[in-house]
Amino acid sequence: MTAEPSLPVAINDAVLGTHWTSILCYPRTAVRDAIQKRSTTIYQSIVDGTQCRDSQKLFTSWAAALDFPQYFGHNWNALDECLSDYVVTSKGGLGSEFGDRTGVIADTLLIIIEEATAILADEPERLGDLIRICRDADSAASWTDTRRQLPRAKLRLIWQSEPGLCSELRDRLDRAGLTNRDTGGPAKP
Repeated sequence: MTAEPSLPVAINDAVLGTHWTSILCYPRTAVRDAIQKRSTTIYQSIVDGTQCRDSQKLFTSWAAALDFPQYFGHNWNALDECLSDYVVTSKGGLGSEFGDRTGVIADTLLIIIEEATAILADEPERLGDLIRICRDADSAASWTDTRRQLPRAKLRLIWQSEPGLCSELRDRLDRAGLTNRDTGGPAKP
């Protein structure tokens, strides 16, 4: 079993690394404090995993945390579309693609899922859908040809878990399809 890196190193890897997602097994307050010390070119949104136990609660929580537009349809296709549009910065910043705002100037959208062990706990079969949508939002190769050339911010997603629940989180994410390619390391300790 590999020891967890120090929190500043883990945060640095999660935000500046080449992988779109990371698992951090530290108390939520420590993660929040460490993130706040990062560059101002990062826009962060915090999602409480305990408020996302099923799909409908997840859609509501993510829409609020990311300030999705009114037309957000509260379904998986709408989440996919809005998250992909959110990172396009061609009209002025994060979220500017929605057409109802100028957008936030940032080169990275950082979504922190706190207490991530609880996310979609009532619908574990949907966790793979969330992983795929987030992976695709960070991957220009998944977009249509006309969208590939648009400037966009990086998406970084942190799955935060208290240290005692980290094995459970890693197991859930592994079963849902999170791979070493996604995180840059083994999905299990």
